[in-house]
Amino acid sequence: MPNALGGTVFTAGGTPYYFEDVVLAATLWGEWDDISRISRQGIACLKRLDATGEQLQSVELDAAAKEFRYERSLITAEETESWLARHSLTLEQWLGHLRRSLLRERWSGELDGTTTAYRPTEEEVAQVVMCDAICSGEFDRLAWRLAARAAALDALGDQSRPPSPGAEAEVELPVAVDGGDTVLSEIPQQRLRERAALLARLEASFRDYRARRVTPDAVHAEVSHHQLDWIRVDCRYLSFPREEMAREAALCLREDGAQLADVARDAHVPLRETTFFVDELDESVRALFVGVRSGDVLGPLALEGASMVFQINDKTMPSPDDPEVVARAEERVLDRAVEVEIRERVRWTV
Repeated sequence: MPNALGGTVFTAGGTPYYFEDVVLAATLWGEWDDISRISRQGIACLKRLDATGEQLQSVELDAAAKEFRYERSLITAEETESWLARHSLTLEQWLGHLRRSLLRERWSGELDGTTTAYRPTEEEVAQVVMCDAICSGEFDRLAWRLAARAAALDALGDQSRPPSPGAEAEVELPVAVDGGDTVLSEIPQQRLRERAALLARLEASFRDYRARRVTPDAVHAEVSHHQLDWIRVDCRYLSFPREEMAREAALCLREDGAQLADVARDAHVPLRETTFFVDELDESVRALFVGVRSGDVLGPLALEGASMVFQINDKTMPSPDDPEVVARAEERVLDRAVEVEIRERVRWTV
C-alpha cells in the first residue's frame, strides 16, 4: 500500500479527510482511471527502455527535477525533502515519476503501442499511481474538489442532510475499488464503504449548497459583470507559418475584396471555422475582437506560434437567456462561493 494512504489531507468542520478519500472520490467521479492510464503508460515506457537498451540522460532528469522544484517554489534541497515528506513520498519515488514522465514525453506518439507491447501488471500500476497523482498535481486538483464539498457541508450546518442510518451497507463500490490490485486494495471493505457513504452525503449536500448559492439574481449579476469578457465571436480563419504570408492574405481580403476560401486555396492553407468567448483569447488581442462587426478582417495576429488572419461571421453579446452563458455564470458564482468556504473552513495538512 502506498505510504500516503491513512494520512490526513485536510480537515473541515472538525472532520478529517484522508488520502484514500481523495482516491475513492476520484474513482467514483470516474477520474482515477485517467491517472492510472498515465501511470500504466509510464511503466510501459520504462520497460521499453530496459528492453531496447536506450538511455535516459542524467542531464534530462536534472532538468526535469529543476523544473518540478521551480514550479512549486522548492528552492533548497531541504524544502524539496520537506515537500516529499508531507506527501509520504521518498526521493526514489519522486525520481521514478520524473523518469516515467520524461519517457512518456519522448514516446508521446507511440504510447498506445508501447503500452500494448510492454503491458504492466495492475500491481505495478498500484505501486506508482499515487506518486504520479501527487507529483503531477492531479491529486491537488481532486483534493480541492473534495474540500469544496466538505466545506459546503460544514457551511450548511444544521441545514445539511443528516447521514442515513446504515448508509454504508447500501453503498455499492465500483469494480475498480471492490477487489483486485488497486491502490485501495489493502483498505478493509467496511472502511471503504463507510467513507463512500460519507462521500455520497457530501455530494447530496453540495447539490443543496449549490441551489442556495447559485440563484437567478446571482447569475444575472454575473452575466452583467462580464458583458465584454463573454462576447461570443463566430469566425473563419487562416493560419500561416510566416507573418508576410498572412499580411499578403489580409491585404487581398481588405483591398481586393477576395473571398476567404479563394485566398486559402491560393495560399495552400486550410480554411478553418471556430467560435469562442473573448476571454478565451490571449490578453494581447482581446480588445481587437470586442469591437468587431460581421465581415471584418483582423490580422495578422501572432497566436499559437503562427500568424493568423480572421474574418468575422457573427458577434453575440452575452445574455441571461443564453444557456452557455448561464452555465458560465453559474460556474463562476459557485466557484467564488466555494473558494471562500474552503479558505474559512478547510485546514490543509499537505
